[in-house]
Amino acid sequence: RDFREEVERATEKKELGDLELLAAEARGFEWEIEGMRLVGRAQFELKAFEGARVTWEAIRKQDELDVEANTMLGTIQQRLGDLTSSDQALKRVISLTNLDDDRRAEVRSLLGRNAKSRWSAEWRQAQSLPDRQRRALLSPFLDESLEAYSAALNEDLNHYYSGLSTLAMLTIQTKLAELMPDAWAERF
Repeated sequence: RDFREEVERATEKKELGDLELLAAEARGFEWEIEGMRLVGRAQFELKAFEGARVTWEAIRKQDELDVEANTMLGTIQQRLGDLTSSDQALKRVISLTNLDDDRRAEVRSLLGRNAKSRWSAEWRQAQSLPDRQRRALLSPFLDESLEAYSAALNEDLNHYYSGLSTLAMLTIQTKLAELMPDAWAERF
């Protein structure tokens, strides 16, 4: 209880250094993993992503296939700009067979988000609007994102984020195809 209260105090006061210290202090106790989870969640909530990465990686070191650690690291690594590590963490979760539909949908949608980030970065490099549109339409990341969001929706039809994201990516793809029918035809 004392540890939990210290985490709550540090979170309330946004004392990021204290949270890192608490994560280190939890090590060696029989409640080590749960203590670090408390700290990792608090760090994530406060957007202290570098500290959260260290905490969740320490948890994952104890169990390489820890669902919460890998899911959190999927988002944390994405926010830190490391999409490869994010994908790796999320694919660890997807490889598990005992996930419920909601968790599987969430992880697939996070993979879709990573593909969408790659897609966006790719077409933003172009200088002219027509070149941006062409790159956006022809990018394999557009298809990858759409497939991941659609797979997430198929996992759980109540997972609204993946449904909205599927619709958004399909709408973008359709509009781009209407604007650039020749580029669209090149795909086939």
